[in-house]
Amino acid sequence: MQNIGKVNIYGADVAFDACFKVNTKYRFFVNATYSFQKALDMTSQSDPTYSKVYKHQIPYTPKHSGGGVFTFENPYFDLSYSVIYSGARYVLGQNISENYLEPYSDQSISFGKEIKWGTVVLAGKFEILNLFDKQYEVVRYFPMQGRSYRVLLKISLPK
Repeated sequence: MQNIGKVNIYGADVAFDACFKVNTKYRFFVNATYSFQKALDMTSQSDPTYSKVYKHQIPYTPKHSGGGVFTFENPYFDLSYSVIYSGARYVLGQNISENYLEPYSDQSISFGKEIKWGTVVLAGKFEILNLFDKQYEVVRYFPMQGRSYRVLLKISLPK
C-alpha cells in the first residue's frame, strides 16, 4: 500500500448487455465491459523524490481492462463462458522495464441446472476456472493458481 500525493485520472468505461431469444426455450445472453483508465502520478515534478515518477501510470493500474460473459440457456442446462483481461501494469511508480508486469487474461466455463420440485428449488453448477491453465501474476511474485474446479449446490426452501 502506498499513498500518492496527487493523481490525475481520466478514462472511459463501456458496457454492453444483450439477450437474444431463439424461441421461448433457448436464449443467449452477452455481457461485455471495457475500461480505459489513464491514472498519472502528478505529485511533484520539482521534488527529487517524486520527479522520477511524475506523469507515470500509478502502480498496478492497467490502462486497458475488460471482460465478458456469454451464456446459453435452454431447458436442459445453462452453459456460460467468461473471460477477464487486464492490460500491462507497473509494480512501482517508475514505468520502466524492471517494474513491468505482463498483461493477463483468465477464461472459465460453467455448466448449471436448476430444478423446481414443488416449492423447493435445487440448483447445481460445475465450473472450470482458468480453463487453459494459464500462469499469471496479478501482484508480482504471487502467481495465481492454475486450472481449478468448483461444484456448487444450492437448495432454496420456501419462506
